[in-house]
Amino acid sequence: MAQVTDRSLSNYYMDIMAGDEDIYALYFGKSADLYYQNGELSKEIFVFDYDGKLVKTYTLDYSLVSLAVDEENMRFFGISSDKDPNVVIFDYND
Repeated sequence: MAQVTDRSLSNYYMDIMAGDEDIYALYFGKSADLYYQNGELSKEIFVFDYDGKLVKTYTLDYSLVSLAVDEENMRFFGISSDKDPNVVIFDYND
């Protein structure tokens, strides 16, 4: 795994998951410096089809470090980025 040492560079995607029909990307889009100043990571999930077209965007009420998706039960699972990290669950309906 490559290591980026310049914290002023933007990190766009924190995590990604390939589903049966879509690709789910946990979007950050900021520099690591901003994370260390604000203590908040990714709150948006971008959903792409396999042609690369943006299909949907979800905005979360928790900041996440990682993402897992249960497409069958329409749930997102993530690890929160707060001082006491927890597993958080979001139901999504289309």
